[in-house]
Amino acid sequence: LIGYADLLLRRAQRDGQLPERDQRAVRIISDQAGRLNRLIAALLDLSRIETGQLSIERGEVALSALVDRLVRETQATLQTHHQLAWDLPDEPLTVSGDELRVEQVVQNLIQNAIKYSPAGGTITVRLARDGEWARLLVSDEGIGIPEQALPNLFKRFYRAPNTDEHHISGMGVGLFVVREIVQLHGGDIHVESTEGKGTTVTLLLPLMSSTELGQA
Repeated sequence: LIGYADLLLRRAQRDGQLPERDQRAVRIISDQAGRLNRLIAALLDLSRIETGQLSIERGEVALSALVDRLVRETQATLQTHHQLAWDLPDEPLTVSGDELRVEQVVQNLIQNAIKYSPAGGTITVRLARDGEWARLLVSDEGIGIPEQALPNLFKRFYRAPNTDEHHISGMGVGLFVVREIVQLHGGDIHVESTEGKGTTVTLLLPLMSSTELGQA
């Protein structure tokens, strides 16, 4: 579905023969197919976690380059009422992990920040060294999370009560899967939020030592 929808869009942009109304319809098909794909992937990950089959394939992951790429890809797709600001170090901040899974985590945090900021605002991504850890902060100026909901955020199928008020859809699986992936990498994740003002998610991943890098 996604492939054919994208093909139609490229043809429409190249030939200029498809009316704007129809182009908008194809974009909706592509967006909804992508959403369905993400839901399926989340449910598969949930099944793997429940059966103890979620695993990672470790390798060197240059976290700075990975975050930089994801931020720039997101920047290119942002709507006008969102702004993206980022602060990344020059050093690679190498971690031992599964690059696809680390990308999944970072992508989830950035997309959540956008999703839960329906009125727009600035999404800020900061990556820095913190001793023997890589510290990634993703902040938004969105709807925030009620204080009583914070302890439950990483529970399976849990959604904060104010999401319904703002008509934000979801299954409450993403952060549950994210935490499992982070823990498999020996890391940690926590959330700070004020309802009505925004949320900051902090991700910590252990950096590879110079000895480990030399042996890899």
